[in-house]
Amino acid sequence: MKAVILVLSLTLFFSSCSQINEVEKLELSKDFKSYWYGGEAEIAYYDLSRSRYAENREGEMYLIFVTEDFNPKLQVKAENKKSTSVSHFKLNWHQNFPTGIYDYSLMQSTFLSLTEKKNATKLVSSMQEWCGQSYLQLNHHGKHYKAKLHSYFENLNDDYFRIQQGFTENQLLLNLRINPIIDDVPQHMIPNLDYLQLYQKEVKSYAVEVKQSKNDSIINTQIHFPDLNRKVEIQQRNEFPYLIQLWKETIQVNGNEFVSHAKLVNSMKVDYWNKNKEKDLILRQSLKQAE
Repeated sequence: MKAVILVLSLTLFFSSCSQINEVEKLELSKDFKSYWYGGEAEIAYYDLSRSRYAENREGEMYLIFVTEDFNPKLQVKAENKKSTSVSHFKLNWHQNFPTGIYDYSLMQSTFLSLTEKKNATKLVSSMQEWCGQSYLQLNHHGKHYKAKLHSYFENLNDDYFRIQQGFTENQLLLNLRINPIIDDVPQHMIPNLDYLQLYQKEVKSYAVEVKQSKNDSIINTQIHFPDLNRKVEIQQRNEFPYLIQLWKETIQVNGNEFVSHAKLVNSMKVDYWNKNKEKDLILRQSLKQAE
């Protein structure tokens, strides 16, 4: 009897180990490695038209893509590279626009592993305007995301909870820069975190429809959340490094349609963390000049 139990235990142990190790490795192209591991970030500047309070507001949007070493235990940037560090692709997504007398500032950070095919490791979204602040963070933990929510809104007061881990809209921009053709089309998706915050929607996965088309110059990705009456369109160049040229969001509220969009103005590769002197302002100015 003991022998049977021992054999069964070993079988379960090795079966468990096999499942743990069954993580598909991510194969990166030579072009990707050459472009993204050169010690520079890519900064893209966009003219932004953001719908808020039933009106469109003119503003700015930046997409900042960079690779960096990530501490998987603490889920933060690894300040000193170690054997346990994991290479990640990071997107800092910043939007700034005025609403009347006061400003809105939206900042999101998304971290995606570059060694394994996984959903986003960590997502952070913060929103500041003159009424107050809101902060949402998701940390990948097994089959779930651990969520932290802090807000000045009474019905979005401090909260800690878990949601089912899954594909996120925030990581989509990163995935499309690695491979612009989606191989495994998701049926459900966690929407853009700033959308969930701005419109006070439940943080969870929603049913989604994803379509792609392309021609010689453009790859077009469209996502539709039927339950949210929300559509997103992403256009990128059909050549490496697949620069994103257009982001567009269409939502319907009480039968009215509202459209936000951002159009590419210019981009540059630069180690921006070393460009913090007054003389470096010229780089910021040149970035805002059309290509």
